[in-house]
Amino acid sequence: MTLGVALSGGSVRGMSHIGALRALEEEGLKPDMVAGTSAGSIVASLYATGMSLGCMEEAVLKHARHMIDFDLSGMLAAVMKIGPLFKGYPVIDGLVKGNRIESIMRKLTEEKKMSQANIPLAITATDVIDGGAVVFVSSKKYKPYASGVTYYHDVLIAEAVRASIAIPVIFRPKMIEVNGKGRRLIDGGVVNNLPIDVLKSMGARKIIGINLGYSGDRQEGVDNIIEIGNQSIDIMTYHITKLRNRLENVIELVFNGKPVFYPFRINQEAVVVNPQIFDISIFDYRRIPECIERGYTSMKQNLPEVRKILRI
Repeated sequence: MTLGVALSGGSVRGMSHIGALRALEEEGLKPDMVAGTSAGSIVASLYATGMSLGCMEEAVLKHARHMIDFDLSGMLAAVMKIGPLFKGYPVIDGLVKGNRIESIMRKLTEEKKMSQANIPLAITATDVIDGGAVVFVSSKKYKPYASGVTYYHDVLIAEAVRASIAIPVIFRPKMIEVNGKGRRLIDGGVVNNLPIDVLKSMGARKIIGINLGYSGDRQEGVDNIIEIGNQSIDIMTYHITKLRNRLENVIELVFNGKPVFYPFRINQEAVVVNPQIFDISIFDYRRIPECIERGYTSMKQNLPEVRKILRI
């Protein structure tokens, strides 16, 4: 059996993936391959390069508060040049430069390329110019899961992560040359927030997805430009992911949710766990330990059903 784990985006909430992976390992379900989007790409890349979950938690707690480098000069320029801005000449393309987090990821992944990952790895991104999905994979043998999707392996893991976390408006897009063509990349969640189909294309026989996106519940505190932008993306990815799961008959297990009733034809290849962590804001670093614990608890609670559905 080849077990794949797909980790969704979720900003700070994405650190709950660390707890979920710990719960899986305790049950003897160590992933053979991982795929991540946005915040999920951070955890997936560290896991795929051999970092233990204990060291990962320490690294996240150490660096989290230092990862954000706001483009203050760009913001000032935007205010000063508001005329040209309205005439179609943007002076700022993201509130956060993203250089700092890329530098930290370079160190944590030891400057490894995608092809140097210890286990198969995939990271998703989106071309903001043509809307195409770009998936960074650890081997060129993997073939795209659909037309219009580009797979690419010859790039630093840190660069792939930087592209995948580029939440529109909040982060600057990441420019990467893909197959000889310069592409302006943003958050992978725009087109694929939970890359289950990517893992299938890589040969995973059983897949556990961890979905941290918007869950359809009312969320208070969405009252500033960053939270509104992030929530808008979350709502969009929620509907896209829900449709994908429905088409594939993938069961989504909700933490502390209602009992699960299985459809007549159940997909015994993939199951999704949703920890219901929607009450933590995008940059609330103080609650990272809580996120990790909630990810662990949710996965522990849902593991009996996960095993039942996947027959593992």
